[in-house]
Amino acid sequence: MPKRMVRCYSIKMYHLKEKIYAVDLNNKKVVLDTNNGKYYELNETAGMIFDALYEGPKSFEDLEEIFLHNFKNVHVDLKKELSELLKSSHLFVHESELL
Repeated sequence: MPKRMVRCYSIKMYHLKEKIYAVDLNNKKVVLDTNNGKYYELNETAGMIFDALYEGPKSFEDLEEIFLHNFKNVHVDLKKELSELLKSSHLFVHESELL
């Protein structure tokens, strides 16, 4: 019998760290990271990511779809912007891989 090749793909999943709390104040979100005792103020876009991840882990494509739905008329390189935002949000977002 011929051998079958099995391909494994990994999907990067983004989720919130444990012990992270947030409150909405005047169109901004204030986040407390109890792991280090620091507060962070998130703008509307970062707050949208936080809210999505609060619901559960999301792939890059899931987050991209949320952005497309909420920012229909924005003319930017969405993948680049989202990637940069996720990289800069390392304070409260972790990345894991699923096979």
